[in-house]
Amino acid sequence: MVGMCYLPALPDGVKEAVAKYGKDEKPKGVLHQGRVYVVADMHTSEADVEATILHESEGHVGVHRLYCRCCQTSRPRCM
Repeated sequence: MVGMCYLPALPDGVKEAVAKYGKDEKPKGVLHQGRVYVVADMHTSEADVEATILHESEGHVGVHRLYCRCCQTSRPRCM
């Protein structure tokens, strides 16, 4: 599932996850608990949004499913 919103409107749990990477982090997208969140104000075009969705869904979820044994039991931290 993909949702699109502005950075301040992200759910609290997503904002907390982003904050772990640094207080000044401004992500284009976030994968959190199986959902992809696209941060609208960080994109400049439709192609940019598409690239973010692909990065989050294929780049994180897909790679985990292919290469991480721990994916079957928990959310891995290897990516």
